This record gives sequence, structure tokens and C-alpha cells, in this order.
Amino acid sequence: MAIVAPLDNGQLARARARRVWLAEQLSSAIGRGVRVELREPEATTAAETEPNLDDAAMRRQAEEDPVVKRAMELFDARVVRIESVGRQTPEQGEQDDV
Repeated sequence: MAIVAPLDNGQLARARARRVWLAEQLSSAIGRGVRVELREPEATTAAETEPNLDDAAMRRQAEEDPVVKRAMELFDARVVRIESVGRQTPEQGEQDDV
């Protein structure tokens, strides 16, 4: 699953209009089906916008992931925020979070 978190309502509207295309492009890039989930834009506090060292390290690690790298190239994108999401183990199924 790919989570798209637009920064504002304009980006959300564009992402909704291109949701199927996004899923097709991501699926093609990584070689398996990807479901695209859209999130509503969130209001952030000043504390949330100031990255700490752990955030910077996690961002660098994410940017080195081959799937993330390909998505960044494909969509001329950048990593804005890192969120911890659960991963299924092989025993639970084959779907990973992307």
C-alpha cells in the first residue's frame, strides 16, 4: 500500500483525479500490485515541522530504499514525512506497506 498525504486540498484533488494512474505507475515500478490510499491534509504544529535527528536519519534511510528512489524519480517527488506503519510478516500475507 502506498499512502499519499497531500499538503493541501489542491494536491488532494489532483491525487484523487490521478489515483488509478498513481497505482498503475507504482505497480509497474515495483513489479506488483499497489493500492493507493489518500489522506486528508493535516494541520501541523511548529513542533511537528521541525525535524529531529531521528527524523533526518529515517528520511535518509527511506530515500535509499529502491522502491522509494524509483517513486521519487518517477513522480519528481521528495520524502516529506516518515510515519511508522505496521508490516505484515510472511505468515500474515504477502502485502507490504510501501
